[in-house]
Amino acid sequence: MLTGTGGGRLLAGDPFVPKVAIFVDNHAGKELEDKVDVMTDLLTTRVTGKGFAVIARSNVLEVINRIGGGKEMEKQLSSQTSAKALARNLGADLILKASLASLGVEPKTFISDTDETYALRVSYLLLDLYGNGSLAGDTVKILKPIHATPGKPAVIGEFINGLLGEAGDRIAHILPPMRSVPPADSAKTTLAEVLISCWERGGATVPDFRLLPDGRVVRHSTNSFGLQVMDVKVEVNGQVLGFAPGKFKTPRAIEKSRLSREGFQPSEGTMSVLSGDRLEVLLQMDEARASRLTNSMKFLAGLESGKKLTPAQLTALEGFQEVLHQNGLKVESKDDARTDPKTEGVPLFDEAAIGQLKRLP
Repeated sequence: MLTGTGGGRLLAGDPFVPKVAIFVDNHAGKELEDKVDVMTDLLTTRVTGKGFAVIARSNVLEVINRIGGGKEMEKQLSSQTSAKALARNLGADLILKASLASLGVEPKTFISDTDETYALRVSYLLLDLYGNGSLAGDTVKILKPIHATPGKPAVIGEFINGLLGEAGDRIAHILPPMRSVPPADSAKTTLAEVLISCWERGGATVPDFRLLPDGRVVRHSTNSFGLQVMDVKVEVNGQVLGFAPGKFKTPRAIEKSRLSREGFQPSEGTMSVLSGDRLEVLLQMDEARASRLTNSMKFLAGLESGKKLTPAQLTALEGFQEVLHQNGLKVESKDDARTDPKTEGVPLFDEAAIGQLKRLP
């Protein structure tokens, strides 16, 4: 039973999806200092493509900064015991740290060779608590020739991005294959795997409007979707487990839990859980933020199914998305239903919808 100040409920279990914490830094100098985000995005795309869930970059950076930065992270990843403690702090089943090591010209093999061959080196460390608990590291080297054109720089951004993409493919290949993970037998373990998600407590919901390719919005169903609170810090018995939504290993008898995020009143309580439980917690927004949210949603009353948005409604929709972003909120149907954009449109409150609206004549 859950007791405490925040309110919540336990539901049936969900399938286990392992979480990966990705951190990229640059040791190659100024030439690649603007490529850290590029490499992070490339690895994120490849990891999610393999079925893993990626922990939000802001949450990873918060933990890394708290322990002293990337060098301290690399130090902790050098030993199995410290690496496992770091994984618990991040709420991760796998940790992937990549370092841009160097970018340079390889010596020419043939005198007649007028092209230059560039070599990109990216080192990595991988902690795999999801698969076999191993800790591994290596360096990948990507070679690629480039033909220098007079009057143009020999190395352009697209060329370097191509090297990074190939390195990302090589690194992602080492991730363990996805496997079916049966629910833990709670009678045989003192820990339980619990899925925790948080929702805005004020009861704000949005209707199921979809955007059609011609710019009209239609009411797809009578459903209304709640606002999920993202990147919520999860603390159990004084230990930070990670950030919700996500799956966490907790004691079955939790003496003290604390869920917190800037702009919301923290939720604290005690509970007893079993593996496979799904805990949904309601978080109360601060009064000023709740007022801004309510004001930004007033345009919903004027939406009519089958009509295009007016310029004023489009501006209001952009403002609503900005309020969601600033407060870590996401419009989320609990069954995660999605439709084919070619036939039924895209959800109006997805960020992609605004981009599509702006491209319309």
